[in-house]
Amino acid sequence: MTGKGNCDFCCKYIDFETKDEVIEVDMDGMEFSYEALVPYCKECGNEIYVGKLSDLNVVRAYKAQKEMLERGC
Repeated sequence: MTGKGNCDFCCKYIDFETKDEVIEVDMDGMEFSYEALVPYCKECGNEIYVGKLSDLNVVRAYKAQKEMLERGC
């Protein structure tokens, strides 16, 4: 996935690309993981914030946590 966003490192509006990354979470001893779409600036390579992707990743994290709790782990 690609798009446009603000890069705080380049201080400008840039093109970004996303990478699929597995995020490991430990919440008070409750461990689970989920696949996140992480946006990176195409100019400097740093991770940037993109609101819509952040929202999507939160939903993915909640879903992974719920599935883990339903399995009783």
